[in-house]
Amino acid sequence: MIWGEAGGTFFYKTAHRLVAGLLATAAVACAGPQQAGPPPASAAMAESAGNYERHAYYVPASDGTQLALSVYRPADAGPVPTLLWIRPSRRENLDPRTGDIQPVMSRSDITFWTSHGYAIALAEMRGGGASFGTRDIDRSPQLGRDGADMVNWIASQPWSDGTLGLIG
Repeated sequence: MIWGEAGGTFFYKTAHRLVAGLLATAAVACAGPQQAGPPPASAAMAESAGNYERHAYYVPASDGTQLALSVYRPADAGPVPTLLWIRPSRRENLDPRTGDIQPVMSRSDITFWTSHGYAIALAEMRGGGASFGTRDIDRSPQLGRDGADMVNWIASQPWSDGTLGLIG
């Protein structure tokens, strides 16, 4: 059995991707002209809270699969080092009462690291959460390649100083 394709999970993932696609389309339509730079990922949304900003992306893996990533980085900072946490399922949840996005990492931890000059990148493995694709097993060679693609993409971004550490 392939993870993410059984029972109600398939319907939920399909509906979730539809909403994510609509948000990404709206964000791109409102963004206006794009500046030249590294290959763009689909920026689903950006927001600011306290001393950090949140940006959501789809990062292309080498086989074209889109992997979901949220980056929390210090507000108004130049390039910073990044701590990357690649998760098998969701990187964030949506509070149904308020509509607020709740990261799986506590906001106090995000505030701590961003106030010390680090970006926090929360990623979802293929087939989990908002990431596309499927995976037959955890710890497969494909997931290792996806991790390398994620690291290389982050290191090439203008907000990254190219230094990454892995957590989780």
